[in-house]
Amino acid sequence: MIFVVLSGIFVLIGTSETFNMLLFLLAITRAVIYFWPSNEKKIKTILIHIHKRVHYLYFAFITKTVIFFFVAMYMEWTDTNIWYILPAFVSIQVLLHVLIFVSAILHIPIMISIRKLSYLASAQQNNPQRYILWQIISVLMFKLIALPYIIFGIFDIDYVLEIIPFDCFLLPIIVQISYLGCNRRNVETLLTSFHLKKFIQVLFDRQTAVNPLSTTDQSTRF
Repeated sequence: MIFVVLSGIFVLIGTSETFNMLLFLLAITRAVIYFWPSNEKKIKTILIHIHKRVHYLYFAFITKTVIFFFVAMYMEWTDTNIWYILPAFVSIQVLLHVLIFVSAILHIPIMISIRKLSYLASAQQNNPQRYILWQIISVLMFKLIALPYIIFGIFDIDYVLEIIPFDCFLLPIIVQISYLGCNRRNVETLLTSFHLKKFIQVLFDRQTAVNPLSTTDQSTRF
């Protein structure tokens, strides 16, 4: 039972850290494709390779979590001090949070550039800058909660350990909010298809069927 619980914790932590990295990579690719569209084919090729090998990224972060855990247990049981372990652990956590903030900041010049194109009919209809702003706010709002813990965690690892469970819970929410709010079509689909009663039924009734929605609206690709 303990093995199952620990395995679940390791997978959860490793997955959330992988989400951090993937959100950062996604922000970079969006910025490069938007400002340098001639590189779109190269970026898509890179993304295909990343997609095919993303399981290695998950494996690396999960393995890192397992190693840090058992090394920390070894240090506790034998009363030894491997001086570089704790700084390495804290540095990785700080770096992952910095990458999330950078991913949000990378969307700001895109939003500013799109606002300058607001005179276009497609921009007036779809308001793409609104959805980019929604993504920025959702990321920063949730991650700013963790900022004090990360700052104090540089000096005391206990703060970093406290924010990890919080991170595991918030990152999937950030990913979903970023996806659902990334364009007009997704938002309209969410608002028109969401029903609280059916949502509660899905949560508590295993026999309730959930089917994907199909849409043919291609005019809202922003």
